Amino acid sequence: MTSSLGLEPDWVSPPGEAIEDLLAQHGLSVSNLASQLGQSEHYIQGLLAGSESLHKDLALGLERLLGGSAQFWLNRESQYRRDLAALQSTGRLMGDDEFLDSLPIQEMVTYGWIPPVRSRLESVAKCLAFFEVPTIGAWQSRYLESKAIAAFRTSATFESKKGSVSAWIRWGEIQAGRAACQPWEPESFRAALANIRRLTRIKDPAAFVPRLQEIAKSCGVAVVVAKAPAGCRASGAARFLSTRRAMILLSFRHLTDDHFWFSFFHEAGHLLLHDKTQVFIDGEEKSTVLQEREANEFASGCLIDSNQSAILNRLNMNSRSIIRFALRAGVAPGIVVGQLQHSGRLRPNQLNSLKRRYKWT
Repeated sequence: MTSSLGLEPDWVSPPGEAIEDLLAQHGLSVSNLASQLGQSEHYIQGLLAGSESLHKDLALGLERLLGGSAQFWLNRESQYRRDLAALQSTGRLMGDDEFLDSLPIQEMVTYGWIPPVRSRLESVAKCLAFFEVPTIGAWQSRYLESKAIAAFRTSATFESKKGSVSAWIRWGEIQAGRAACQPWEPESFRAALANIRRLTRIKDPAAFVPRLQEIAKSCGVAVVVAKAPAGCRASGAARFLSTRRAMILLSFRHLTDDHFWFSFFHEAGHLLLHDKTQVFIDGEEKSTVLQEREANEFASGCLIDSNQSAILNRLNMNSRSIIRFALRAGVAPGIVVGQLQHSGRLRPNQLNSLKRRYKWT
């Protein structure tokens, strides 16, 4: 469709995206929806992906179960089909080779996200199964053109490949979906952050990551740590998988304690402060977006509370003072260094010896 400014859309949004958001809000699964609509689960999966069409009887069922008028759903379907046709006519829909080139296939195999593949056709099939979509067009619509990935890609600081970011996010969703979580309890999660903060003093990720995950699961948050593949420069992501379960995905991208813990509390801020239908993907750039500023402020406040902030502002910039302050504040010295660097009181290359550094094994 062409707007009054003569611009054509370069993305398409199937009705399934709105259906998925409403399923999450109502706490319904795909199988629940299929059963109540009298449709197969395979058909509903295709509807969500955009490969199956939405007809009148189904629109009436969605009106009854999820809200929105039947005409709204039919209009949404009609708009999607028009935009899809326009996209196809311009040749912007991917073929097999472009699809595979956009994904970090080597890392996906190495990390165990997909099994080893022996041919191009097998690669396409395994990747579509990984993303749980029936066609490349459905993947492009659901993942490649997602608003969250598009927003992350506009960063002036980081350049990431959409396909790599989408693969990392998808792996996080798979792992978070497998976690045995209690239902989402925002106040319990907020209260638990004080206990999580104490974990920053533990040196070994093999010790603190499982404890972090257990505390978070008891509040309805699945914390997933996954190395980002080539082309994905994200450090963290957050989203609600349903009304009962949230996900925080962390990449350990900078392999230092200050970045890891700031990323965790930043994503926690998104879950507690912001729209539950949005997906947040974050790097470490200083953002002017209000939600990112709020999440940064939330993370800083979690790591060093207001009672300690005044002391921090008067602190001498030397190792001994920082170590003593960190002991009183109950956090690792590297986190204090990171906060001082973030505020500009220390240069990025100052006192980095106080940070703990990690490596992937």
